[in-house]
Amino acid sequence: MPLRHPTDLARVICGGLAILWVPACRDVAASPPRAVPPVIPGEPYVPGAPSTAPDFVSLVQLIATPERFDKKKVQVVGYLHLQFEGNGVFLHEEDARYWNTRNAVWVQVQDKWAKARDGYVTVVGTFDASKRGHMDMFQGSLNQISTLDRRSKR
Repeated sequence: MPLRHPTDLARVICGGLAILWVPACRDVAASPPRAVPPVIPGEPYVPGAPSTAPDFVSLVQLIATPERFDKKKVQVVGYLHLQFEGNGVFLHEEDARYWNTRNAVWVQVQDKWAKARDGYVTVVGTFDASKRGHMDMFQGSLNQISTLDRRSKR
């Protein structure tokens, strides 16, 4: 069949590419997604082993659904305020200033962080929904803190 118009050649090429492309897409769609192993510095990846990486959650998620994260290792960002019987990670600086513990979780810090100044931090620890700090004022607690890093302004 002779090609009479320049667009006829383009149609033939596009049709040929479509014939090759459709089976390739079907193979990709049929294959199950591969799990990407978490990257944890200093830890070797062992296929099939449970992950020790913390769940990165917002403080709002932690406060709203504490049962979902109970006894799990989590990473949260919040405003750290340390004082006698009032160590907490608050949603905002204003919550700490006005002692709004409904927007905070108790934090059990090690001695090396006991003199940390107030400010926004990233905290990694194990969340416990049943332990709510001094006089049960907080919405849960973060224990076994492994990371407490100051956040810098952008």
